Amino acid sequence: MINYSNSVTEQQMIAETKKFVNKKTRELTQAEYDALSTAEKNNGVIYFITDGAGGSSDTVLTGVLSAGSTEISFTDSNITSSSIIDVYADVYGINANNISVNNNTLTLTFDAQSTDVNIKVKIS
Repeated sequence: MINYSNSVTEQQMIAETKKFVNKKTRELTQAEYDALSTAEKNNGVIYFITDGAGGSSDTVLTGVLSAGSTEISFTDSNITSSSIIDVYADVYGINANNISVNNNTLTLTFDAQSTDVNIKVKIS
């Protein structure tokens, strides 16, 4: 169970989280995502691809590196030792210190951050 401070109710926290997520995410088809400019793709928004169409065999996965954590993992059957892996973060200047692949699991290691960081990986 999550503990919230006495000054913020659980409902208030959920409402604020939804506002944040709605501002930072967008659902697109693969074709719509491919049509975005590089600036749009790197603007801090996390794009959720809603179909497998568009002629791309890339897999896009997202997750959150929680404040204080140094590691995040993604598991998908398309992750292999020969995959090309692109890593994106919604905080400028954050880079993975280590990237490893084992049994269809990608593990990224970062320096500990003071706030949650949204991470997106593109597997080709």
